[in-house]
Amino acid sequence: MLVQNNIIDKGQSIFLSGLKDAIINLSYKRIVIVDDCVGSGDQLSEFWNDKATIDGTNTLLKDWTKRENIEVNYLVLVGYKKTIEELSNNLPKINFYCLRELDEDLRVFDGRSYIWEDMDENKFALSLFSTIAENSGIALYGYKHLDFAFIMDKTIPDWSLPIFWKNNKNWNNLMMRKNANV
Repeated sequence: MLVQNNIIDKGQSIFLSGLKDAIINLSYKRIVIVDDCVGSGDQLSEFWNDKATIDGTNTLLKDWTKRENIEVNYLVLVGYKKTIEELSNNLPKINFYCLRELDEDLRVFDGRSYIWEDMDENKFALSLFSTIAENSGIALYGYKHLDFAFIMDKTIPDWSLPIFWKNNKNWNNLMMRKNANV
C-alpha cells in the first residue's frame, strides 16, 4: 500500500481516508509513505503519533501497523540529515530512506557552510541578511531556526530562509509558498 498525495496512480495507492475500507478487504505486508522533503520532522512526528488514524475507527495507523506486523517505509526525496537521524531514533517502527540528505555545511549561516569563503565573509553575510530581514519585517531563519537555501521545482520549504519565500509590503519574495503570508 502507498499512502500518497496525488503522485502515484490511484489503483496503486490510497489516501488516508480510504484506509478503513482497504484494511477490511485486504491484507498488507508493507506501507510506503512518500514525501517531498523533511526539515524539522515536526509534520511527520505529528502525523505518525497523533493524526494518522484509520478512518472511522480512531485507531492510529502506527498502532494498526504494529498489531498487524506491517513494515512501514518512509521515502523522502530531500531531508535534513540531522532530522532524519533523530526521526529514525524516535520512530523506530519506520524505516527511513532519504534520497538526498542535507548536511550542516549546506546551512547558509553554519560555520562549516561551503557558501562563504571564510568565517569573516560568513559573519558579514549574516549581519547583512539580518539587517535586510529586519528592515523587511520578516524573520531571518526559517521554521525551527533552520537556514537552508533549498528550493524545489514548484515549492520552497518553510525551513529555507524566509527572505526567499516571505512576501509583504516591504519585501517581494523569490517564490510563493502556499502559506507564505500566514
